[in-house]
Amino acid sequence: MDSLNNVAAVAIVLALLGAFVSVFRSRGTARVRFPWLRPGDVSRTMQVMERVALSPQHTLCLVRVGEKSILISTSPSSCQILEVGP
Repeated sequence: MDSLNNVAAVAIVLALLGAFVSVFRSRGTARVRFPWLRPGDVSRTMQVMERVALSPQHTLCLVRVGEKSILISTSPSSCQILEVGP
């Protein structure tokens, strides 16, 4: 009987959450904008093409600036340009 009450409580909470989300979407207040997810945005001159985590604090980033590609290494104490290519 207790598990049935728990399942019912979770279902009610999820239903309320869905109702709130639908109300906020209909009012236009729940808009989430991610400008980096827009495909075909050519107005940007700098883009992060790829990022690879080497460890929790060390990362390699491939960045495109205009027509150039730049490989950057980041760590908590520094940021180094490893390679610049066309």
